[in-house]
Amino acid sequence: MNTSVITINDIILSASRRLAHGKPDIAGNARLEAEILCAHALATDRTALIIRGRDAIDKAADERFQVCIDRRLKHEPIAYITGVKEFFGMDFHVDGNVLIPRPETEELVELAIASIAGNERILDAGTGSGCIAVALARYCPDIHVTAIDISPGALAVAASNADRLLGMHSIQFLTADMTRYVPEERFDIVISNPPYVADGEIALLQPELAFEPRTALAGGPTGVEFIRDFADNIGRLLSPEGRFFLEVGDDAPGVVAIFKGRGYTCGTENDLSGKARFIKGQP
Repeated sequence: MNTSVITINDIILSASRRLAHGKPDIAGNARLEAEILCAHALATDRTALIIRGRDAIDKAADERFQVCIDRRLKHEPIAYITGVKEFFGMDFHVDGNVLIPRPETEELVELAIASIAGNERILDAGTGSGCIAVALARYCPDIHVTAIDISPGALAVAASNADRLLGMHSIQFLTADMTRYVPEERFDIVISNPPYVADGEIALLQPELAFEPRTALAGGPTGVEFIRDFADNIGRLLSPEGRFFLEVGDDAPGVVAIFKGRGYTCGTENDLSGKARFIKGQP
């Protein structure tokens, strides 16, 4: 009779091999992903896994872990499996209602923070998980933030994140289409990570994106149609001295041309990799 004990180290090693074999594109990160998912299944952290590595794994915990690995092998993003994504030093809840926050969007927030002076009114257009709105409210406590999204499911996630991460807060969450929204009072800053992927290119992207909400990705036939509609509306959102900050895709010059064609002064800012990813402008 086999009386060998299966340990936490054993299941992590086995899962690493499964991931490396089943997803060659992440082979170099297979061990890391296995550890993250194991820590999630055991409701602990990766440091604790090292300490407990030789401990026996109970059947229920192993089953939870294997379910996580199976989901990852189907290309589901780790953030959706664990329900958590770190952004600006905070852990945001994420699910299929919202895009997973990206590091580049942290740079967008930093651009806006550098521009904020005093108790300005700020609109986060297409808030998704609320990561932009919450980060701004946390690091600039004097501002007044309104966050809008067309998806009630996304707004529920965003409001939950704000409640959990900020406690008492004054962020106003509204269901609204950013291309049509007309506020009662205009904003000093509009910030957004709008849809900017060409409709036909979505299926060609990494398979993980199939799990993210299409409405938050699809920017129209060429990828800028949604932004063009937003540019038509932004004049109703901004105060005369207002500024806007956008994250865009590969056609930053094309987006600049759209806004300049509507009378705005704007230009691009590079991300840390040197790519023109952000648009900064004003009336």
